[in-house]
Amino acid sequence: MAKTFINLSDPVSTFVEKTNLISTHLGDISLLNVGSANDSDLVEAINYMNVIVQKTDSDDIINRIITTDYVRGKFQSDSANGIEFDNNDGTFSILSNSITTAMIQDNAVTTAKISDNAITTAKIPDNAITTAKILNSNVTTAKIADNAITLAKLEHQTANHVLKMTSGGVPTSGTVDTANITADAIDGTKIADNAIASEHIATNAVTSDAIASSAVTSGKIASSAITTGKIAASAVTGAKIAASTITASNIANSTITADKFAAGAVSTASLDDNSITTAKLIDNNVTLAKLEDRTENHVLKYTTGGAPTSGTVDTANITDLAVTTAKIAGDAINGTKIANDAINSEHYVAGSIDAEHLASNSVTNAKIAGDAVNGSKIADNSINSEHYVDGSIDRVHLAADIIDGTKIANDVINSEHYVAGSIDAEHLASNSVTQAKLADDAVGSAELKSLSTLLIKNSAGTTLKTIHGAGA
Repeated sequence: MAKTFINLSDPVSTFVEKTNLISTHLGDISLLNVGSANDSDLVEAINYMNVIVQKTDSDDIINRIITTDYVRGKFQSDSANGIEFDNNDGTFSILSNSITTAMIQDNAVTTAKISDNAITTAKIPDNAITTAKILNSNVTTAKIADNAITLAKLEHQTANHVLKMTSGGVPTSGTVDTANITADAIDGTKIADNAIASEHIATNAVTSDAIASSAVTSGKIASSAITTGKIAASAVTGAKIAASTITASNIANSTITADKFAAGAVSTASLDDNSITTAKLIDNNVTLAKLEDRTENHVLKYTTGGAPTSGTVDTANITDLAVTTAKIAGDAINGTKIANDAINSEHYVAGSIDAEHLASNSVTNAKIAGDAVNGSKIADNSINSEHYVDGSIDRVHLAADIIDGTKIANDVINSEHYVAGSIDAEHLASNSVTQAKLADDAVGSAELKSLSTLLIKNSAGTTLKTIHGAGA
């Protein structure tokens, strides 16, 4: 607004016009809302306003708002605009939930404005949390859902390696070694046919339980391997003893009883003179030949009245436990003379039962003592794979060079199975050594069939570089 100047030279009409203009610019003093004590003139009103403006005390400002209708009128007592003014105590407040998203400027809510734990899952839109938003080492096991880690999430490692833990419990990758396999975890289904060689079986690892019945043939038992301790008592029968192998030194005193002699085997020439005394003869040294003839197969016995007579021997004629070995003639007792289940082990003389006394198929597994079967008892080539217990054949039991290519499954042998330097030229197939198989700088001049050498020299004739190449 331009200033209005009144000049003394102005005509009355101009003077009136400018005066009215100034009056218009000043306004109607009756409308001045500064209180009746301060509206007598403009200067007084301005001074009054100046005093108010200079006040900075909060109580003065609030009091001014309370006592000034104009200022108070700018606030809504019904909180329509979110700010409520209390006429009683002159306080302003913002009602809960009255500030909407539209009232907040973009980027106005900083980290400092957000209280701890104020952002819940419901406040975060899907896919809003990116990798950059997550602090390193802050994703714990509890934050990862079950089955959330797929194969695609794992970093790539060496081919054929597995995920395993070190001795300190740290995850790493590598091949499966002995420490990674639970005891007894490898059963027969896990081992390829013919994959176990003698070097795979530990010494003394093949126990009796691991050997199938009838699996150990004569060919499997080393010479002189069957010692006395390996043969069970009463296991060696007559059929097992070769002719003329038992000499006098092999027979213990008092071992040969009467039933060991075949009928008529002891001739007069075998007896010393006067060696047959009365004590050696049954029934007062009187043999059957000395007795009068009687009915065939009768014996001398006494009647109930004590009179001697002849007849067959029945139970009443035999005292309990009276029939000892010495009382029985060779081959005198056959099956018809013995009651069922009457003879047990205590009735046999040690070594008295030979092969001819055994019925066919009478020697069952239960009848054979442990370690009683030696090589001579097992037929050659009678033990096959079905007789072996899984895992029973160790290295010690395999002959040298017995594992050939047909016994090894494809792709089961890797570098760890070779002895260093064990692969020579005769084991390499033709054209099997490709460029990928050669280490850097592995081919020198000595390995070239024919050699061409290029010498690079400087002007002084000094060799700077020697290059070898294959010739024609």
